[in-house]
Amino acid sequence: MKLKTILPIVLASVCFSYLSAAAFEATFIPRVQAREEYTDNVDLNRDNKQDDFITTVTPGFTAGLKGKTAGMELSADPGYSFYANHSEKDDWNVSSNFNAWANTSKNTRLEVRDYFYLTSDPLSERDVNVAPVDPNQPPDTTVRKGRNQYYRNNASGNFIYQFGKYDSLNLGFMYRRLDNSKDRFYEDNQGYIPSMQLDYWFTSHFGSRLMASYTRGTYDRSKNFTSTRTDDFDSYYGNLRLISKLSRHVDGFVQYEHTRRHFNGRSHDYMIYNPSVGFTYQVLDHTNLEAYGGYFYRDVDSASNNQAPSGSLSLTQQFNRGSLYLNANGGYQSADFTSEANGYTQYYEGRAAFNYQLARRVNADIFGSYRRDKYKDASPSYTNHTSRAGAGLVIQPLNWLFVRFEYSFRNVSSRDNSQEYTENRGLVSFTLTPPRPFRTVQ
Repeated sequence: MKLKTILPIVLASVCFSYLSAAAFEATFIPRVQAREEYTDNVDLNRDNKQDDFITTVTPGFTAGLKGKTAGMELSADPGYSFYANHSEKDDWNVSSNFNAWANTSKNTRLEVRDYFYLTSDPLSERDVNVAPVDPNQPPDTTVRKGRNQYYRNNASGNFIYQFGKYDSLNLGFMYRRLDNSKDRFYEDNQGYIPSMQLDYWFTSHFGSRLMASYTRGTYDRSKNFTSTRTDDFDSYYGNLRLISKLSRHVDGFVQYEHTRRHFNGRSHDYMIYNPSVGFTYQVLDHTNLEAYGGYFYRDVDSASNNQAPSGSLSLTQQFNRGSLYLNANGGYQSADFTSEANGYTQYYEGRAAFNYQLARRVNADIFGSYRRDKYKDASPSYTNHTSRAGAGLVIQPLNWLFVRFEYSFRNVSSRDNSQEYTENRGLVSFTLTPPRPFRTVQ
C-alpha cells in the first residue's frame, strides 16, 4: 500500500483513538436532492452547440463525532445524472469531504482532511465559485470540454504546535490527484507537497512569518492521449514576511517570495524573485481587508525572461443579513494540477460576490468575475479571457425543504479557437433535510 493511501488512514486513526478514549457526541444529518439543469452548450463547444436538460438525483449525509479533545466529520453525496437528449452521457457523480482533528496535548493539534469529487461536468461547483475558497482546494482556471468522467482527490495532514500567544509551527503534507483516464484529451497528474509555516513575534509589535514548501509534480497519459506529455517537475518555494503592528486593527508588512523550478525533460528551468509590501486591516470577524503590491522577475534558463507587477486587494465584509466579497489581484501562477497543465501563467483577475437574506426564509446571491491568463510556456503561447456571472435564490417553504433557482453565464475568448466557448445554465433544485441533526451521546 502506497504512502499516499497509508498516511490519511494513520492520521485519521490517531484522531479516532482520542475520541474512543473519552465521551463523545455523535450526529447524523441525512438529505436528498433532486435538480433539473438546462445548458445551451452541453460540451462547451465554440461551434456546433447542443443543448440538454440534465436531471440529477443525489442522496447524501453528514455524520460527525465530537469529543472534548477530538472530532471528525464525513459528508458524502453520491448521485446519478440523466441527460434528456444525450442518454449516452448518463453517469455517476460523487462528492465527499472528510475532516478530523485532535488536540494531542495542551499545545499541539493534529488535523486531517480529504476531498473527493467524481463527475463528468467540465465545470465543477468549485471551479465556478468566485467567493473565497479553501486554498487547499483551489478552482481549476484552465479550460475543460466534453462530458467524460474524471475525479479529483486532495488529502492533507497538518501538525500544529502553539508555543506562544501568536507563535506557532505548522508542518503539513498534501497529496493531490486528478484522474482523467476516461478522457484522451487530458493527462492524469499527481502532486506531493510537504510544507511548513512558522509564525514568531519578536515583540508585541514586531513579528514574522516564514513559509516553505516542496512540490513534486508528475504526469501520466492514457493509451489514447493525443497531445505531448507534460514534463514532471520539482518546485521549491519560500516566503518570508516581516510584520509590524501599526495599530489595534492594522498590520503592515514587507515580504519576499522565491520560487525555483526544475523540470525532468525539455522544459526550461526557472527562478522567480518577488518582493512586495502591504497591509492587513481586521475588525473582529466582520471586516477583513488585505492589500499588497510588488514586482516579480522570472529568470528562465536558455529562454526569454519575464517581469511584471504583482499584487492583490481583497475585502470581506459581513453584515447583519449578508456578506460582500471583493477581490482584484494579479501576478503569476502555475497551472500544474489542472485539466490543462499549462504551467507558468501571468494573470490578472477581478471577482465579486454578494449574498443577502431577503426574508426569514429567502436568501439571494449574485457573483461576477473576469480573468486574463497568458500561458507563456505553452507552445505556442496564448491568452484566455474568461468572464463569469450568475445569480441564485433560495427559498425555504418548510423547515425540511430548500428550493434553489440559479442562473450562470460563462464565456472564454482566446486566440486559440479550441479554447473558446459560451454557455448559459439554469437550474432548479429541491433539497430535503431535517432542520436539526440526529444526536446521541456515548
